[in-house]
Amino acid sequence: MLIANVKGIYMLIFELSCTTSIAIGSLGVRHLDTGLYIYIGSGRGPGGIRSRVLRHLMKSKRLWWHIDYVSTHKCFKAKSLVYAETTLDLESELASRLIGYEYMSPYIEGFGSTDKESITHLFKCNCSLEECLKTCTEALESLELNPKALHLNTNI
Repeated sequence: MLIANVKGIYMLIFELSCTTSIAIGSLGVRHLDTGLYIYIGSGRGPGGIRSRVLRHLMKSKRLWWHIDYVSTHKCFKAKSLVYAETTLDLESELASRLIGYEYMSPYIEGFGSTDKESITHLFKCNCSLEECLKTCTEALESLELNPKALHLNTNI
């Protein structure tokens, strides 16, 4: 897995292989259906995107961010990563762009976005992985960024 050590914005595409209810910190218990999801995040601090995504892939960790509660679940499997280098705070703008796609459904209000203006940073992908990747790439390109995509072959 060759995640660049850059600062920027990313979309982690993951699959839940079972329907489940998870206690997600301050959001309480939430229901998640089987399927593909996109989580929008940023890595603009030390370690950048690489550090943030590798943390998401760890099964054993202190639960801090909303995504931690999902990524430690036994049904979680990271599938792909789409990211772009930037120093700008574009998470809310990216979330707004994803809402415009017919097969992207905002999922769990406030997820990952309690410090942002966006409704959520978690989206359900109601399409194939390939179409999901294409949509993520297009959304980052619409922000005039140069996205890169990686398939993640791990569920560490």
